[in-house]
Amino acid sequence: MQAVAERITRAVRAERLPSALQKVAKLDKIRNAVLAETAASMVAGRQGGFTVLVSPNDKKFRLRHQNWKQALLALCTARIAQAEAELLEIVDEAKARLARYGYHDNETLEADVVVRRARRKLAGLQSRLQRIDSDPPDEAWQQHVGALLSDK
Repeated sequence: MQAVAERITRAVRAERLPSALQKVAKLDKIRNAVLAETAASMVAGRQGGFTVLVSPNDKKFRLRHQNWKQALLALCTARIAQAEAELLEIVDEAKARLARYGYHDNETLEADVVVRRARRKLAGLQSRLQRIDSDPPDEAWQQHVGALLSDK
């Protein structure tokens, strides 16, 4: 009974994926516009004997859109739910496939390449969720948004 409830919870979280994707993609476009605006106001020049190139940071973006971190966390959570649902399907398929050949043990199931790949994907997303929460604000968006938007 609890397994059914967990599947329903995962399905509900996975249904939030399109709206989470749309929100993060919109914020990413806004961030890029803010960076371009900030960069346009900066001037590379000379200070003393050194040439200075100042690159913009996303502090203005974070101040204007304070929900940026929640949007990333929501997208990552939805990706995790999607990966969990995919893993359940992959495990069920692998069990059926291996049973046809007479294998019924978990060791053989865990050695299956497709199952291992799905577990690694899920573990990577769970690790990313923790890093989004713990990374410094000036690095978090840039380090995680590309992977979460690309579904890799």
